[in-house]
Amino acid sequence: MEETAIVKDVSGITATVAVEKTTACAHCQSSKVCDSTPESSLIEAINTVNARIGQKVIIEMKTYTYLKGALVVYAIPAIALLLGAILGKHVLSAMDMFGSMKVDAVSAISGFTAFVVSLVVVKLISSNLEKKTEYKAVIKRVLD
Repeated sequence: MEETAIVKDVSGITATVAVEKTTACAHCQSSKVCDSTPESSLIEAINTVNARIGQKVIIEMKTYTYLKGALVVYAIPAIALLLGAILGKHVLSAMDMFGSMKVDAVSAISGFTAFVVSLVVVKLISSNLEKKTEYKAVIKRVLD
């Protein structure tokens, strides 16, 4: 996926670029999440063409990067919530420690606990992925 961006800062082999919002952004469900400014989002990209501050560039991000990110951010917490609720209903509610509680309450508490733990795991995974250059955008060419 290619986007147009403007270089805002250069530091070594990376550059901070402001990706211009497109008309597709207006229809995107996640548009409010990625808004850093109304007209652009700042991201870090590998500067393979030695672009300078203020230049308009084309950046490329691999499609699997988006897919993997969506899987990590959305699927892991959803699965954890479901598995935690199932575990609470069928396993924890049968234990003596939770015997006096209603089955649905144990299920809800364990599901929510698993969800919160999964958010911490997602944060750790995303921090790890951010450090890898294969998951960063790459500046392909300078337009002006």
